[in-house]
This record gives sequence, structure tokens and C-alpha cells, in this order.
Amino acid sequence: LDPYKPLASDQAPLRVQVIGYDWKWLFIYPDQGVASIGTLALPTGRPISIDITSATVMLSLFIPALGSQIYAMGGMVTQLNLQAGKPGRSLGENTMYNGTGFHQQKFTAEAMTPPNFKGWVSMVRTTGIPLDATTVQLISRRATRRELIAALPKAKSMAGNVYFTGASK
Repeated sequence: LDPYKPLASDQAPLRVQVIGYDWKWLFIYPDQGVASIGTLALPTGRPISIDITSATVMLSLFIPALGSQIYAMGGMVTQLNLQAGKPGRSLGENTMYNGTGFHQQKFTAEAMTPPNFKGWVSMVRTTGIPLDATTVQLISRRATRRELIAALPKAKSMAGNVYFTGASK
């Protein structure tokens, strides 16, 4: 399959913007106004349209169970179109070495039923912290997720994930 080619469907694709940082991935859901680090939530049966870039060096977003590996470079946007057929959790990671925290740049791609995805969005809206300039500055630091969570004073980490509100288009 061509990762750039939108998938045929009677549903509009879910838009996700992905930014790779040194040793974490930020997943932004602009239409839902939320974002996450540590989890890429996907509703099953719906196409996903992902725009990927890097805020640092060249990275490679890889989700083996969903058949994807796409490179990301600063100043460029790469596209990935995919769809999860059934609920489940899969490993996602960066496969391009980018320093000492490289081995920790992993995430969970969690495919869930559409009602569960709506519930996930509601949970993020309730528990997330604002994605503002100060938060983005902290995310931009060369740090692991654990170090980021320690630096975010109001972050509620759930199983090593961080959730954000106020993510705009």
C-alpha cells in the first residue's frame, strides 16, 4: 500500500499530527482538541490520516503491527494513511538512533472501538494539561517521557502517558 494514498472509505479520516522529539512522540488530534505522549489512540474501522514531522533529527515512526515505517525530518511533513481493523495494542517506536534516550522512544498504538475512542477523548479532555507555549518548551527538551513528566508540574501521568488539552488545528 502507498502510505501517501488516502484509504477509500465512507468515513472521513481521523486527522493526527505527529511530532518527533528527542525521545518522545507527540500525537495531536486537532479536530478533537487533544494531544498525547505515550499513546497513539485509533478508532477501529476508520481511516487515519497522519502528518509526521521531526522537531529534531531524522526519526522513523514504526508500528510493525499496522505495517508502517515512515521517516520524519525537520522542516518536512511526511504522510501516512492507515487503518486498524480490530481493537488491540501494538508497539510503536523510533528506529533511527538519536542519542542515549533512543531505546525509550516507544509508544503504544491502541486501536479501540469508536465508542471507546470517544471515551478516550473525553478522558483526555478531563485529565489533560494545557498544551501551551511553556508545555511545548518542556516537551522540546532533550528528555525521556519520565523526565518530561517530572518537569511538568501538573501532569497526571497514566501508565507513563501524558495527556494535553487545547491542541488546535
